[in-house]
Amino acid sequence: MTTDQHSRLVEMVAEVKGEHGEPPSGVFYINEWRHVLVKAGGGTWYAGRYDRLLEFDLDGTRISPAAPGHLSPGDRWAGPRVGVKYTLKASGDDIYCRRQIRPGRQRDEYLSDYLASANEVVRRWSKYKRAGGGIYINEARELFAPVGADVVAYTYLGRVPLDSWFPRPNVADEY
Repeated sequence: MTTDQHSRLVEMVAEVKGEHGEPPSGVFYINEWRHVLVKAGGGTWYAGRYDRLLEFDLDGTRISPAAPGHLSPGDRWAGPRVGVKYTLKASGDDIYCRRQIRPGRQRDEYLSDYLASANEVVRRWSKYKRAGGGIYINEARELFAPVGADVVAYTYLGRVPLDSWFPRPNVADEY
C-alpha cells in the first residue's frame, strides 16, 4: 500500500499528531461524513474533511471502501474492514452509537431518536446479523458486520443513504 496518492490525508494526520507531541503517523479513522478523526494525546481529534475515497492499487487490484457493483446485502464482505463501529440491538430494531460527551462520560444515541422509520430501516440490515452486535460503516457509507462464532467472516449489509442515518455530527462540539 502507498500513501503517495493521499498526501493531503497524510499531512492532516501528521499535523494533529504533531500538535500532541506524537510521531506523524498512527491511528486515524474516516467516518461516513468523511471527517478525519485522529487518535492522539489520549483523545480523538478532528483533522478536517477528506472527500476522496481511500483507494489503493495493490498489484493491479483496486482496494476500495466502495462495494463492488455485483455485491448485494447478505454477501460476504471481503474488505477492507475499516469503519466506525455502531451497535445493532439484539432485538434487531435499532442501532446505537456511544458518544463521549466529556472525559469519563458517555451516552448512547439511537437511530430511532432521529429517524421515525428506524425500525423499518434497521430490520433490512438485521436479517443478515440476527444476534445483534457490532456493525461498521466506512467512508463510502458501506455497512458491514462480523458474523460467525468460530470463524469470523464479514457480511455486507448495504450502502446507507444519509437520509436514513444519524445526523451529521457537529465536529466543533464532538471532537
